[in-house]
Amino acid sequence: MTGRLTALEQATVPPSWWRWTVACLLAACFFIFPSKTLRAQTVYYAEQPSFLIPVYPDPNDKKTQALLLHVSEDLGKTYQFVATGGILQKTFSFRAPRDGWYWFSVQTQETGGALKPASMAGAPALLKVCVDTQAPSIILRQGPATKDGTLSVEWEARDENLDVASMRLEYRLLGAKDWLPLPSQQLQQGSHVWNPGTQSPLEVRLSVRDRAKNMGEQVLALGLKPGQVAPTTGDGRVPLIMVRSKRFALNYRLEDVGPSDVTRVEVHYTRDGGRTWGKYPMDAPKEPPCILEVPEEGRYGFTLIARSGVDLSEDPPKPGDSPHVWVEVDETKPLVRIIGVEVGRGPEQGNMTVSWSASDKFLGSTPISISYAQSADGPWTEAVKDLPNNGKFVWKLPPQGLPFQFSVRVTCTDMAGNQGMAQTTGPVKVDLSTPKARINSIEIAPVEGAVPAPPGVNPATPPGAAASPSVTGIPPGPPMGAAPPLPMTSPAPPPATGPPPAPAAATPGEISPPPGASPAPPPATGPPPVPGAAPASETSPPPGTSSALPLPPAPPAAGGAFVSPEAPGTSTSLGGTAAGQNNTRTVTDPHTHQWKCVGVHDGDTVTCINENNEQQKIRLAEIDAPELKQDFGQRSRDALASMVFGKTITVVDQNKDRYGRWIGRLYTDGIDVNRQMVATGYAWHYASYSKDPSLSVLMQQAKDQKLGLWGQGDPIPPWDYRKKKTTSTTSVED
Repeated sequence: MTGRLTALEQATVPPSWWRWTVACLLAACFFIFPSKTLRAQTVYYAEQPSFLIPVYPDPNDKKTQALLLHVSEDLGKTYQFVATGGILQKTFSFRAPRDGWYWFSVQTQETGGALKPASMAGAPALLKVCVDTQAPSIILRQGPATKDGTLSVEWEARDENLDVASMRLEYRLLGAKDWLPLPSQQLQQGSHVWNPGTQSPLEVRLSVRDRAKNMGEQVLALGLKPGQVAPTTGDGRVPLIMVRSKRFALNYRLEDVGPSDVTRVEVHYTRDGGRTWGKYPMDAPKEPPCILEVPEEGRYGFTLIARSGVDLSEDPPKPGDSPHVWVEVDETKPLVRIIGVEVGRGPEQGNMTVSWSASDKFLGSTPISISYAQSADGPWTEAVKDLPNNGKFVWKLPPQGLPFQFSVRVTCTDMAGNQGMAQTTGPVKVDLSTPKARINSIEIAPVEGAVPAPPGVNPATPPGAAASPSVTGIPPGPPMGAAPPLPMTSPAPPPATGPPPAPAAATPGEISPPPGASPAPPPATGPPPVPGAAPASETSPPPGTSSALPLPPAPPAAGGAFVSPEAPGTSTSLGGTAAGQNNTRTVTDPHTHQWKCVGVHDGDTVTCINENNEQQKIRLAEIDAPELKQDFGQRSRDALASMVFGKTITVVDQNKDRYGRWIGRLYTDGIDVNRQMVATGYAWHYASYSKDPSLSVLMQQAKDQKLGLWGQGDPIPPWDYRKKKTTSTTSVED
């Protein structure tokens, strides 16, 4: 990647002692600008955190001995030393720890040791670099309905370095090959109205780049319900169907069959819009359906060619031909986040405003529904559905039938039927009335109805004090001048016999309770509910049908992978279950425990105490997190601690490893912790010790979105790190 020159700012001419110049920004291509002394500050935007900064010496400089590179992360207010180079230094290597602005300046050291300038305070920045690794976020939704055949869309693009001049709004008939541009205004937030001249379903696409060349894109389908097939029309347009699994059934019928019958049905496919075609190595069965399996998400075109007993058939597809049907495979769930839930007061009493953000590549015009439940675990009741994705809805609460407090869930369904969900972390209080107690009068109470004295208060009258028969339960005060009596306390219970239970000891470097704190009492006994499997996918082959035809491997550039077969004793659900979960795996006959987490060693190892106050160490199954001394090791541990530390969690153990640790899956607050660590980019899928191939899909999605450690370039897997680590007599636990 070559740093792109986007702007030049006028700067003061450097003083005479400034003989060395930071010249330009380099990346993957190592493109070098001409060696010239700069008279302007140069600004670049980089989509990668690592880059090279070349420097050029002054050929007349005979005094300089070394170069010192400094960087500022606060727009030049302060500088930090980065690296030292010799007089033959050509480039400095720099890796940004995070996205943001980095200003660079150079200090020289002369032969006698003198530094020029002596201080970096107020030093001019010779190079300004904005590191931006995130693509723009786009919200695209259908605008208000019209009656004259026109359509409207609204959008909002979010990015700190948005390049609005790169914005493109396009549309096409659903199933068509080419996109047609729309003459819309290039605005960060705007709308466009046009007449497509048809009532058929359409696709609208908005794309925009930021100044670092990261591309953001959003596709909106208009006039098509989830799972609906776009009908074939007289203009030869190809129908399109969206599915949420890489395995699906293709139904078909045979026409004009002669006496020689049909000997075979060939399956031809295209992955590039019809420019090239391939053929499955196996034929489809003579009787439908044909179960197909593709290696990855994307749009596929399929054409069936039937051959008679005398080898007559239609011509197979050639480059440029359209398929019989398009299939869009989309297994990615929409990303949903609840921004706020506000219960109205005053004139807004009786209303609840729910705010959210939801994004997905394939969203319809009304993908949002809102549900509520008295318990965070359900059951959930749908309050409203088919809402546009405009980020806010004011719900007029019914006067009766709702709990006084409940959890709220926002569900977004894409065109393939994938559902992304988010729910409030705690109950929302609908009854906002605050009861108040006020004393309005005092009366003498009769002796018979007196309120008894509180425990520990002596109602007897002290000697020498006048007794009042009309008031009981409140002892009179001490005589004048006497010291007030000491408060009465209950005697302390006798100490328990036997040694106290030993507290759970934390491993060095592990997150643990503060000194003197006692662990929480063990949770109530009884088997908790085991996370259940989701219902079987609607894409499973019908009973009695043939096995799936795997798509031939794609070229290396496609990067596809075949679905691995299921491991014995496990099953996978393709549909979502609890909020925020993806394809939950169910383990046959698990050993399930409810243990208190009292320590977090790193991103894949925790310490718990069981119901007997015994310490248990658990290694998270099927994932591998960075070691603590690796880059991102501390942040991975912190991410795990934020989910489990101090909580009673569900542990589904599998076995013990050679270090005596339990290997298991962790669940808390409706979250599969192992999957969450991979999905958020805080851990690798440990494929060598895993039977869950869906974790590889989650890891790839995190890499594509540059989440967590994947925003750091090309991180070293922890198993490679451990191999390189010198181990003399000490073993290294994985």
